[in-house]
Amino acid sequence: MARMKLIAMVVLAILGMIVVLQNTEPVNTRILLWSITMPRAVLLLGTSLIGFAFGVLTTFFLGDRTRRPEPPPVKDKQLGE
Repeated sequence: MARMKLIAMVVLAILGMIVVLQNTEPVNTRILLWSITMPRAVLLLGTSLIGFAFGVLTTFFLGDRTRRPEPPPVKDKQLGE
């Protein structure tokens, strides 16, 4: 299992390097009133990290409601248990 994780990490790292190497040209990005020039790879990484952060926060705040453990069953006192 650890070997599969290592292989997956190496493949993802290689794919990430390919994306970075193919997207080095600068792009002009406007955010509200500012205009920023940056490599396209940095823009892709930034938007990916923002999306990941929103996903983690959504899971943290909304996903917690569905994972509550059930309360233990109540014993019936009428049967003398």
